[in-house]
Amino acid sequence: MLRRYTHKIRTLVVGCFLVLASMLVMSGTALAQQPPPCVDASIIDGGDYGTVQVVNNCGTTQRVKVFIANGPDSECFIIRPADSRRHVIDDHIGPGQPRFDGLRAC
Repeated sequence: MLRRYTHKIRTLVVGCFLVLASMLVMSGTALAQQPPPCVDASIIDGGDYGTVQVVNNCGTTQRVKVFIANGPDSECFIIRPADSRRHVIDDHIGPGQPRFDGLRAC
């Protein structure tokens, strides 16, 4: 009888460990994808459509990608300090209204 409870406890401990390990991996991946706060993005040329301008206010070169919901994302931009890149939001591609969906490090 003790053996049965030991097996259940061991299974529970291993299950909890696996859940916690997967949460740590997922949170680390999500954090790694965020560019530093010194990289700014703004929409120019009006509303949700137009052009996304990404400015690197960091002291180091940054690699970022512009994500567009319902439209094509940008390539991975390599932006030197005090430099910027632009990505045009195309409002005629795919179903739904394209909109700026954020930046990710790449």
